[in-house]
Amino acid sequence: MAIEVLHLPVSSELVVSSASHVPSSGLVGHCVHIGEPGNLNPRPELHLPGSRAPCGCYNTTIVDSFVLDDALVQDTFLLHRTYVSHGAVVVGCGTITCSGTDVTNGNGTVLKVGVEIGGREIAMFADMPFHLAAVVGETRGNVSELKAYEDLVRTYTKKVQCDGFNVIAHQAKVSSGMT
Repeated sequence: MAIEVLHLPVSSELVVSSASHVPSSGLVGHCVHIGEPGNLNPRPELHLPGSRAPCGCYNTTIVDSFVLDDALVQDTFLLHRTYVSHGAVVVGCGTITCSGTDVTNGNGTVLKVGVEIGGREIAMFADMPFHLAAVVGETRGNVSELKAYEDLVRTYTKKVQCDGFNVIAHQAKVSSGMT
């Protein structure tokens, strides 16, 4: 699929388009783009709690970010070094930025549980099933199981590490007030 850069007639912004689709300038409103925002596909609306919203980018400054098809970025002061996946929603978030390298997006973060009875530190990761958290929380004396779990978290964290980019995953909803 050939990729080309189109200059929209109603805007001085650049939009990347695939040869199979022409972006609609109506999907970008009152935004400042520094860099190339990505494909903006004129698809149906996103279903949000209690309402619907059209896909696209509105009232947001977007810098060095990727906004994929069927995503909504609206009323966010600054979206910087962020990958917004298909169907994701970012509304009213102030500033979302990433300035570090080797970003783990919270994976590998240690959570202290049961502190009132002596506590336990458990390293977390995004795809951690609840039953595994329960097993790890109950396993205090089995050194080999704890070591295996620490290795699992370390391996997972290394695999999902990004070089200086936030990731807002497929169909994630991020907002200062959205439920």
